[in-house]
Amino acid sequence: MDDDYDEEIMDSVQENLYKVLVIGEYGVGKTSIIRRYTEGYFSPNYKLTIGVDFAQKVIDWDESTRINLQLWDVAGHERFGHMTRVYYKYAIAAVIVFDLSRPATFEAVSKWYSDISQKVMLTNEKPIPIILLANK
Repeated sequence: MDDDYDEEIMDSVQENLYKVLVIGEYGVGKTSIIRRYTEGYFSPNYKLTIGVDFAQKVIDWDESTRINLQLWDVAGHERFGHMTRVYYKYAIAAVIVFDLSRPATFEAVSKWYSDISQKVMLTNEKPIPIILLANK
């Protein structure tokens, strides 16, 4: 009986999948920010992201809504490649990260902003929301 009740509850929960891009120059802390949010820990060991990686956080928004938040960690050097359009596809928002201790990473923000603005639109053809995040 309990299994049937649990199954009914699960059937009534609306699942939503949202893809958010986390972009910026290499070494600004994108992977650490994502890992801290999704897994709850920080690792002081630096490991360069090659290409793209993603992590997911499941958020039970209320009794009838579950959000599957995918945070896509796009490698810092990828802005210069042709694959970003593929990585950016279906994103509903972006976070551009820069390192306060490295001014060049802030100077690169406008290039990342331009890249996103040119390659990603919401389904209604409006630009996706973009957040600027200072780290370290």
